[in-house]
Amino acid sequence: MSDVALTWLGVDDLTGGEIPREGASVLLIDLADARLRQLIHLPPSVRDVQDAAKPIAGPRDHFLARRAMLRHLVARRVGMTASNVVIGHAEDGRPQLVTPETPLHVSVSARGTLAALAISTLPVGVDLEPIGDPREPVWDVLHARERGGVEAMWKREGADWPFLSIWTAKEAYLKAIGLGLKREPARLHVSYETHEIFIIHDPEAQPHQYAGATCRAAIGDTGIICSVVVLPG
Repeated sequence: MSDVALTWLGVDDLTGGEIPREGASVLLIDLADARLRQLIHLPPSVRDVQDAAKPIAGPRDHFLARRAMLRHLVARRVGMTASNVVIGHAEDGRPQLVTPETPLHVSVSARGTLAALAISTLPVGVDLEPIGDPREPVWDVLHARERGGVEAMWKREGADWPFLSIWTAKEAYLKAIGLGLKREPARLHVSYETHEIFIIHDPEAQPHQYAGATCRAAIGDTGIICSVVVLPG
């Protein structure tokens, strides 16, 4: 990671715990969690309604619920009322703060009702994948240096979590730099220094290496893998 401290958060942190005012935070939630019911009913802003109508938004109810949670997270971070937080989209499609005017960056990843919401003082990208019945890895998105280890685990144990760790790391990085899948994922090489910390090797970037972190956790009864990259200042 960059020099920014990273904190993983859950529902209890959002509803009554402490939200760090510095560094980067990633909130992992299930929108169907009954503890979020009141927060999800935050009236949508004009920008929320406009963005919910875009094709990339997906199911409207899920989009508006995620946007409400992100507005609450920002509000808790900066010490203001969630109804006064406005979030829109940058030209490259990334979510961005409109109000308050503060140098904070946000990123969102979702699978159904599961969501990862990231907020940071530096550009950030986050990606989440559920761990369910193992699925064969998508081999053509892997770098040549990644394939051997992933293939060995798949053949030996039928495990797809090594692939999901690498895939979420790549997605998080591409979101952080604002390109999404406009870049070829196989050009990136992910190497894990520990079970949590990885290095992204990008031959087309300067510098060529960026660090990130991966979390294996449970949201309710669902296991997930979530990766986050915070770019250096």
